[in-house]
Amino acid sequence: MATTANTISTSSTLEEFRLQFNTLVNDITALDAGNIFSTAIIFEGATDDANETTLTVVDPTADRTITLPNVTGTVITTANSDSATTTTSSSDADFVLVDDGGTLKKITAANLGIGSAVAYDDLTAGDAAVNITTSSGNITIDAAANNSNIIFKGTDATSDITMLTLDGSEAGAAAFNGVVTANAGVVVDNITIDGTQIDLSSGDLTLDVAGDIILDADGADVIFKDAGTSIGTFTNSSTDFVIASNVSDKDMLFKGNDGGSTITALTLDMSAAGAAKFNSNISPASANGASLGTAALEWSDIYLADGSVIFFGADGDVTLTHIADTGLLLSDDSGVGTTQLQFGDSGTYIQQSANGVLELFSDTTLEINGDALNLKNTASNETYLAAANGGAVELYHNNSKKFETTSAGGTLTGNLTVSGEIVANSDVTLKENILPITNPLDIINSIKGVQYNFKDKEKKNINYGFLAQEMEKVLPSIVHETDSQENLLGIAYDNIIAILLEGVKSLSNEVEELKNKIEK
Repeated sequence: MATTANTISTSSTLEEFRLQFNTLVNDITALDAGNIFSTAIIFEGATDDANETTLTVVDPTADRTITLPNVTGTVITTANSDSATTTTSSSDADFVLVDDGGTLKKITAANLGIGSAVAYDDLTAGDAAVNITTSSGNITIDAAANNSNIIFKGTDATSDITMLTLDGSEAGAAAFNGVVTANAGVVVDNITIDGTQIDLSSGDLTLDVAGDIILDADGADVIFKDAGTSIGTFTNSSTDFVIASNVSDKDMLFKGNDGGSTITALTLDMSAAGAAKFNSNISPASANGASLGTAALEWSDIYLADGSVIFFGADGDVTLTHIADTGLLLSDDSGVGTTQLQFGDSGTYIQQSANGVLELFSDTTLEINGDALNLKNTASNETYLAAANGGAVELYHNNSKKFETTSAGGTLTGNLTVSGEIVANSDVTLKENILPITNPLDIINSIKGVQYNFKDKEKKNINYGFLAQEMEKVLPSIVHETDSQENLLGIAYDNIIAILLEGVKSLSNEVEELKNKIEK
């Protein structure tokens, strides 16, 4: 044990005093040099009596350092009764620990204004507008004043900042100063970010923004799924915007609202290789503003329903109407009075000039090609004209054939009435082997004229002429076959005129000779 000052007494001998003084000097020297004391330092105080103050320590289990502050004042211990006391222990529930300029102090409940009926872990701060309470392990901070906020502040690089504001006037809306990070996720009903609302309260996801919604997917796909099944995709394909249906043979539907009713405006049928089905009309953006197809991209087939109408013109005055199971009707409602179907140019056309009147026009040649041609009445029970490839052309009157072309020329049935002249080719340049008619009177005398009527005529008129079979014996060259099937013969009566003329001339010559003989 170190020697203390109170061990030196006036009753000691000189030698004892010398030894005690040397011991005291050694102790002071050791204290000044920072030497270690064994257990305690004892202070007598101002009065030399039986009371001392001992500075001692609990047996250290490791090196400890206690630093006295560089200030003037009184060291406060746990035994002091001051309103603010220093403590080295936080185990006492009757006190609240505070840091007062680097000194740890404990404050009693009374010092903080907490009444005896309030638990020591509940606080009323300042003007009682803020209450801090605990219940069942929960900590409640209550800003009791109406519409007051709870503000969490801090220091950022020596600057005072508000980190978080809980707005009491907005039902606790939280305003963070910076980024909110939640590694485990955030569970909310709705979020509003700078006026943009994300609402999940109904189970649906609602995005309500003042500007645009931008989807930027660097993977090039925005995929829509239902219970994990991929239904459709928005895809970037070489900057082409692709909308893809991902389920086999399922359609893409474009729907809208028409007068409160949901309609399907367009269906793209994937089971039909993308066939488009429109609910209503397809119209260009402006009149005469678009075409169906191009010269390089033509349509293949167009299917129209029974009774469908194609309208032409700005006012649809010319129409082409399908007559079910019959054909097409071309109509003109312009008021012009004619309906034309033109070919090539305005000079070649089919026209309805009046009701029931159909006209064919050509500014050059009108050609009708076919292996057979028949012109008949509407009921198709009366023939006007009939022509066959390699056969006859027939003309009819009242459904009775009157004229027929043959291999030899033509056959006329009935009378021929000519208001003009009958002219036959007789140019000398067309003839050869030209010889005079000899013995015309002999020929005439060999021809027998007869009267007769035709068997197939209802009116038995008397006709005058010749019999072809008899004429064939005299002048076979003027007898021709008129019907090869029935072996009918005809006579070229015009050839007899020359024979008759030469016969008359021969008779005239004979009369003239007789006249001369008589006169002599």
